[in-house]
Order: sequence, then C-alpha cells, then structure tokens
Amino acid sequence: EPNEIGKNLDTELKVIPGTDLDYVRKESRARVLIVDDDLDFVEMLKLILRHSGFDVAGASDSNTALEKCAELNPDVILLDLMIPGVDGWGIYQILREITRAPVIVVSASGNRDNAVRSLEMGIYDYISKPFYNPEIIARINRVLQRVENATPIKVRVFPNENLRIDLDNQEVV
Repeated sequence: EPNEIGKNLDTELKVIPGTDLDYVRKESRARVLIVDDDLDFVEMLKLILRHSGFDVAGASDSNTALEKCAELNPDVILLDLMIPGVDGWGIYQILREITRAPVIVVSASGNRDNAVRSLEMGIYDYISKPFYNPEIIARINRVLQRVENATPIKVRVFPNENLRIDLDNQEVV
C-alpha cells in the first residue's frame, strides 16, 4: 500500500538524527538586523532585503534589538533614530558594546545635522526615508565590502537588570 510505504519512510526519516552536510547547499548570506518601531516598514524592508538575498530579522525596541543582536550576530544593522523610549542614538551606544557590526541609519528625519552627527559617531552610512530600493541594497553591499567579518564583542548587556557581563575581561558590572 502506498500509505504504508509513506508511513515507513516518514518513520525512517524521523529516526535519522543530524544533517548530511554534503547535500546542504553551502551559502553564506549576510544577516541584516532592522531596528525600527514601524512594524509595517520593517516588514516591507525585510521583503526587499530577502528578495536581494539577505537573511533578515527585525526589532521594534531597544531590548529586542539587543537580544536579537546577541542571538544572530548580524553582519549589518539598519537603525532608525526616532524610536520611542531609548532613541536610536541610545541604542547605537549600547550596540557598540556588544557588536562590531556596521550600523546604517535609515531615518525619516530631514534634519541633515542628524546625518552629520551619525557619521561623526562612527555610523557607517545614513539613508533618508523614503529611499530608492536599489540604492539601499547597494549601500548595504558597499558597507559589507568594507567590513570583513564583523567579530562580536564578548559582552552581554541586560538593560532591564542593569547588568553588564564582559566575557573577555571576566567582569560583571
């Protein structure tokens, strides 16, 4: 019976642990973390980036951004400045403690002083909303070309508990 064969095959496949890496397509795709409180914008940008071959994740607040950054070790971070609570500037300062991934500001602010401040703080690029889709892809790719393998800093920050753990220096503050 075809049903019995299918059941046996399912049972056999479930029993075999692990993955045969010879059959898994080895592909290194850049990971992008999008930090923006506008969930519709995050979903739209995720779709654009996925279509361009990036792996993406989104965060709408500082705590989620820090958690996802520590979990995913993104290759680049797209950060909005106008986020309620801890704004983009504050999130950027905290991110610098836990990752070396380059940050690109994507902001609806028309204030050019924000662009200057961003670049002076060490942010790699500044893109104004609305943007041209091929331009944001080109800017991300350019930043990734300049930064080879962003190595994570071994520091964990837990802002809700006011806790900072530095694994390299073996310090807990």
